[in-house]
Amino acid sequence: MEWLESLGLLGLFLGSALAASIVPFSSDVLYVAILATTGQDLGCFLAATSGSWLGSLFSWFPIVGDLTVLALGFYKAPRGWTFLLLFIGKAIRYLFWNVVVGLF
Repeated sequence: MEWLESLGLLGLFLGSALAASIVPFSSDVLYVAILATTGQDLGCFLAATSGSWLGSLFSWFPIVGDLTVLALGFYKAPRGWTFLLLFIGKAIRYLFWNVVVGLF
């Protein structure tokens, strides 16, 4: 995970996308580390939220995909609402960390 930290906001975007899709690690630790290191609260928020949101569109990946999103697809939940609510949920998650770290 250190190589992701060395990439800064790009690493945060990639790490958040991977964590939301196929790689079993928490993007929260990466988020807090890069947020504390760079102090770029808005940049971190946008990079992690968009990366995590886009990564969750690949949750159909066999075995390690996100079961909640897979179930939404199975039950044919409306795509527009699913995309919007996924984005809002991801945004709230990272906004929480900004508040906890005290930079936003």
